[in-house]
Amino acid sequence: YAGTAGHRRVHFFLLATTLLLSACGPGGAPVDLVIRDVTVYSGDRGEAFVANVAIKDGKYLAIDETRRRSFRPNSSIDGQGLYMTPGLWEMHAHIADAEDQNLDPGIFLRFGITGIRDAGGFEAIIADHEKRRVNEPGIIPVIHSVGPTLNGEAFAAFHRTVSSAREATAIVDDLV
Repeated sequence: YAGTAGHRRVHFFLLATTLLLSACGPGGAPVDLVIRDVTVYSGDRGEAFVANVAIKDGKYLAIDETRRRSFRPNSSIDGQGLYMTPGLWEMHAHIADAEDQNLDPGIFLRFGITGIRDAGGFEAIIADHEKRRVNEPGIIPVIHSVGPTLNGEAFAAFHRTVSSAREATAIVDDLV
């Protein structure tokens, strides 16, 4: 191959770019879903913007504010009049505060809530929900438990009573 090392790098870059772009084929990059003309509240800027959102393998591939990029989706959704935000958090919920009436955390997803901070409940029920979330992705949000409720007296069946700071420290140390 004639030429300098710099020329070879430029030629290699042009060849690699050409091959990469040709892999996209006619109509753009293959994706699973495109949501066209959706109003996006990204959380990192003050104003909403309209964009085309491309999703592949369950993850955002592109949020195209210019709406000029070309994609080849398996399916698409007209997003006009719809809104997209990052997943929301429920910061105080009791998912499992009664053994016979535990709340189905799946209902939170219908409202865009993808994470829950459980403020106290039966630990075994929370653990069951976590197993379900891992085994059936997309069914329930992530649940972060604050751990057991430690009180001087029990106001609910899931509370742990403690009579001293030393006892409370031992319980917390056992959790970690």
